[in-house]
Amino acid sequence: MPLHILALLVIFGLAVVLLAVHIGGGTGAVRLLNDTSTKERFVLDFPNFIIEEILLSDDQTSALVFSLEREEVGLIQAIGQNHLTRMLDPGLLRKLEVTDKKLQLHLSDFTLRKAALVIADKSTRDAVQSRLKVMIEA
Repeated sequence: MPLHILALLVIFGLAVVLLAVHIGGGTGAVRLLNDTSTKERFVLDFPNFIIEEILLSDDQTSALVFSLEREEVGLIQAIGQNHLTRMLDPGLLRKLEVTDKKLQLHLSDFTLRKAALVIADKSTRDAVQSRLKVMIEA
């Protein structure tokens, strides 16, 4: 079989597989639909973490979970159809940026360098910023 025909068959085959994955829903972003699903997902990775407060981002793709008694903060971020969960500690949280409707966390983790939380409410955004700023200054 000539090489150019074989190359066309390979390209066509890849296109068909990618189309099938897309139609089957394999390329859609996962969402944290509510507090319950966020809590269930975070507890899978950190079963000893006592969640007392949850802050979902407005686009429902990320959340911060707080343990008030232990003064611990956790992050859950949707990446494609999966979730990354992290405990935010002073060594992990490097910098915090606040824009018009976003709270951008810069982390010292090569698997998740940045995490953005869309929070339109300014008072909520400012309250979270002040809570997290303590971790950067520590």
